[in-house]
Amino acid sequence: MKRLASKNYASQFDSTPDFVVLYLPGEHFFSAAVETDSAMIEDALRGSVLIATPTTLLVMLKTVAHTWQQEKVAQEAQAIAGLGRQLYERLITYLTHVDLVGKRLNSSVDAHNKAVASLEGMVLPAARRFPDLGAVAIDKQLPSPRLVGSTAREAQAREVVSPGYEAPQLPSPADEKRDAA
Repeated sequence: MKRLASKNYASQFDSTPDFVVLYLPGEHFFSAAVETDSAMIEDALRGSVLIATPTTLLVMLKTVAHTWQQEKVAQEAQAIAGLGRQLYERLITYLTHVDLVGKRLNSSVDAHNKAVASLEGMVLPAARRFPDLGAVAIDKQLPSPRLVGSTAREAQAREVVSPGYEAPQLPSPADEKRDAA
């Protein structure tokens, strides 16, 4: 036991337990040794030596196996938590982009409707007078353009509409044209 303790295995390697195991192949050897030297267990612990009999060795091995299993579960849980954080952050970015697309769609619908209103209010009334004045020999009426009545639904997710959160800026159509050139 003292020779095993003097080898100091724990200091020789990077990743080792703080103790070594001295295996005794029978319970009766351990009982006889303790009867002879009552301080043997304390001396062994001071030297970072654990004395194992067949029964205690099995318990140690099961404990180590369980510990390794729990460590693996903890590592997997950490990986899942990291992936969850990453997915959550990506969802915020995605939802912000979706909200921006909706705003731009609404802006496009608004611009379309203003153009149609201008066409109907200013251009078409004058153009419709051409057949009456005999300037065109067409027997057809000019079709009326339609307004777009739908608007994009605005995102309601608090991650998207929360104050202080700045959405990533998507390139504008002018930026895209400039970059393409």
